[in-house]
Amino acid sequence: MKKQLFKLGYILIPLLFTVVSCKEENGEVGMKIQPQDELLNTLFFDTATVEAYSVWHDDSIVTNGVSSNMLGYMNDPVFGKVQAGFYVQCRLASFGAQFGEGAVSDSLILTLVYNQPYGDTLSPFRVRVYELQEDLVRGKKYYANTSLQYDAENLVDESLLTWVYPTPGVKDTALGAVVLHIPLKTSFADSKFISKSNSVEFQSTAAFVNYFKGLYVIADYCQGDGNIISVNLTNDNSLLTMYYHNNESAQKTYRFVISDSSVRVGYVNHFDYQDADADLQSQLQGNTASATERLFFQTGLGVKTIVRFPYIQEMFKNKRVIIHRAELVATRMDDSDTNKYKVPSSLLVNYYDTVKKYLVTVPDYTLGSDYFGGVYNKKTDEYRIRITKQLQYMLDGGVNAEELNMFITAAATRMSRMVIYGTQPSAGEDKRFRLEVHYSLLQDKK
Repeated sequence: MKKQLFKLGYILIPLLFTVVSCKEENGEVGMKIQPQDELLNTLFFDTATVEAYSVWHDDSIVTNGVSSNMLGYMNDPVFGKVQAGFYVQCRLASFGAQFGEGAVSDSLILTLVYNQPYGDTLSPFRVRVYELQEDLVRGKKYYANTSLQYDAENLVDESLLTWVYPTPGVKDTALGAVVLHIPLKTSFADSKFISKSNSVEFQSTAAFVNYFKGLYVIADYCQGDGNIISVNLTNDNSLLTMYYHNNESAQKTYRFVISDSSVRVGYVNHFDYQDADADLQSQLQGNTASATERLFFQTGLGVKTIVRFPYIQEMFKNKRVIIHRAELVATRMDDSDTNKYKVPSSLLVNYYDTVKKYLVTVPDYTLGSDYFGGVYNKKTDEYRIRITKQLQYMLDGGVNAEELNMFITAAATRMSRMVIYGTQPSAGEDKRFRLEVHYSLLQDKK
């Protein structure tokens, strides 16, 4: 969804800088490379104007080939409704299946290994399963808003399964994993599989996936607040199993596997945030005034925050500067429902390279997680994200970026959300979203 961007009405008169401390920052990047005779002192400021506002994640969230796919439905009190599911390709466990004379299916079970339930696990969601009518193409990029064609019949046997209640930590004794068993209609098993015993459709993978293109698994409703789980489709215990009997045997089994070679595509629907908090809706519609108070984040095809420093280059115009440490500081707002909505473990930052025309992770991230940071600190309720090299490159003209994107990690694989204080919150200066910079000015050579 393309949104019109508006300048903030509260833009501050830029302060060149405010000296708060003059201590050395030993061991920082800049101190190691600058000549000591050029060093004036180490200065600090956190008063640079920061423009920040929440926007939609665009369609750059690729959801095929990821480690996990989301499944569930939520009525979030802040972010509104969210629906999650996936498209998955099943493959043959063996070629040339022969089900025997008089074969009839007894059950057809879709087993899914899952973890990381998010939301209220006592508030169930309803799941639907459909047969795909469109090919899943290996090597093609699919995104979180991908919509594929599927047959209208719901394949779930609702006489056996009505609601899904996640049971985190409760393992299936036979499989040794936390799993969801979804019973499908035996009529589908008979018509789709049993009827094709010893047929050309079971002679090769290519023939089979052309015949049976896969399944669309989606949650379509929840009771109460609901929840969303992360499904590990490539786990050996995630598969489709048909139990059947024939004239010679009372119990036989045939498995359709989901392997690394199976195409798997995640799907997330936020319903245009129609039921979301008014401030979030306002920011997504381009009115960024509320961003002074609150900023929003959500995974899936959800919400990220745009960050700009409109006057940072003017602050150091005609100056030789070394950036020792630059950090974005984000403080989480209190949330009484942290048991339901767990605090995201970390945040990431990237930028759109205006020359290369694609998203690039900030260079500080390549120096390792200990250096980069971005991890939630429970004691301070803060995330501190190191962008030292990024800022230095921007000031030196080496990065073709006009803005940064800040978002929750694992945006395609698990549900998460958060609200942080904005750039000028009523809660006070110490809570505001800000840029902290330690730097030195160098003397010009004579």
